[in-house]
Amino acid sequence: MRKPGRAGSRWLPVAALAAVLAGPVHGVTPEQFAALEPEEALRLPALEAIDVFGWSRQEFVFVLENALIDLRYLYRAPSGRSSAALTAAVKAFQKDSGQKGTGTILVGEFLDLIQRGNEFWQAPIMPGPSVVSRKGEVVSAEGTWVSPDGDEPNPIQTTSIRCYRAAGLCAMVTARLITEQDSESWYHSAMMDLALEGRDWNIVRWTDERIEAQHQAGPCITYRLTIEVRRELATMAAQPTGAEQCRTEAAPPRTYTLASGYEVAARYWEERRERAHRLRSQAFQALTEKIQSRRGR
Repeated sequence: MRKPGRAGSRWLPVAALAAVLAGPVHGVTPEQFAALEPEEALRLPALEAIDVFGWSRQEFVFVLENALIDLRYLYRAPSGRSSAALTAAVKAFQKDSGQKGTGTILVGEFLDLIQRGNEFWQAPIMPGPSVVSRKGEVVSAEGTWVSPDGDEPNPIQTTSIRCYRAAGLCAMVTARLITEQDSESWYHSAMMDLALEGRDWNIVRWTDERIEAQHQAGPCITYRLTIEVRRELATMAAQPTGAEQCRTEAAPPRTYTLASGYEVAARYWEERRERAHRLRSQAFQALTEKIQSRRGR
């Protein structure tokens, strides 16, 4: 997290509540704030929560300026001081968000502002290519699992598989970026977490050209792993077992292919870049489109 005094911002909501207010401020104590219902807390003028989060007025205003600069509502170096330009920027943000442009930012509005700004501070991560290789009695495969329709909630992931003929098993580890999170909670912050999943497969067939293994995921689903060594192809199929107790919840069969993670990630980050651009001020978006249209002539 940046300290006040540097341009740019990436502030978590729990530490970022600022406002531009004139006149005296009657803040709430931490005990009073904790006793509020979330919806009521979100409607507080943000500057009234300074004591809760331990920030000075200047620090809060500095954070607010940086966030508005990131979203192209404010065009000046941050100073930590209230100004007419800052108030105008707050009003523009409020109006773009469908709120009344008062110039006094509320807790909920500021959380929204900070969450939008966080979208610009996540560097692209690109998984590697798809590879299948064999060394003696060990077969390895690496890549990114791709579904038939390509519609995965957390597509940035990479998998490493090692199959050991002597042990009769394949060990698989998948590292996945959790990019889609519940945004309904008032304390939500846009960020990423890393999830690791390990799975062992029992080998049921091993030839020079093909390895087949399976993993039983409870009574309802069986996963089947196939590695075609010469074709350098790995697939994973999820199939219902057909058990009586699973008929009402059985999902249709689904097959995944181990592919290059770069293409998957490139599409995701391009879509994310376009979405982040739409979070910026409407005036900035209009200006960008005008410049692009002139360049296209």
